[in-house]
Amino acid sequence: MSQSKRNFLIVISLLLASIILLGCLPNKQGGFSCVCAPLVSKIKSLLPSSKPKPPDTPPGQTPANSQLATGTGNAEWWKNQPDLKQEETAINSKISGLVSALNKKNTDASLNYFSPEERDKYRKVLSQSPASMSKMASDLTQARISYLSPDSTQYSRIAEYAIQVDGRTFYIEFIKTDGQWLLKTL
Repeated sequence: MSQSKRNFLIVISLLLASIILLGCLPNKQGGFSCVCAPLVSKIKSLLPSSKPKPPDTPPGQTPANSQLATGTGNAEWWKNQPDLKQEETAINSKISGLVSALNKKNTDASLNYFSPEERDKYRKVLSQSPASMSKMASDLTQARISYLSPDSTQYSRIAEYAIQVDGRTFYIEFIKTDGQWLLKTL
């Protein structure tokens, strides 16, 4: 093999190794988080699979057509997940704890139920209007699960809850991080 061909292969190998190392890094769940995850997800969706794929909508939004999310034609597919009751119980426990902290007007305890990246934002909200904490607690007691994403090693698991406030429906989102459900959006 000539020197120029060998140099070319070395450069290409280093380039591919750099892309892989920089593009796909290990995550806390033991898998890999890839910059190219949307492409990988699309390729996986084209392959035959027995496991439903997560919806192609942003977290916190129930797909307008859940048939596209699973290919089953059943808009209520998420209700047939074997661990639905277990996960719902775990989230309801978190809601109860949050309601208790809000009723006590304990901002710091309340923030423990939020995902770490959201805590500063909600610290400001709760600090500026402590009188509204009991109203928020009352509204949270009415929350009912409206969506649970499939369990996946590649994606964080998302749960959406619907809340009726003054005749309008609002949705809050929980995210499962390191085995714990935390409030992502309120």
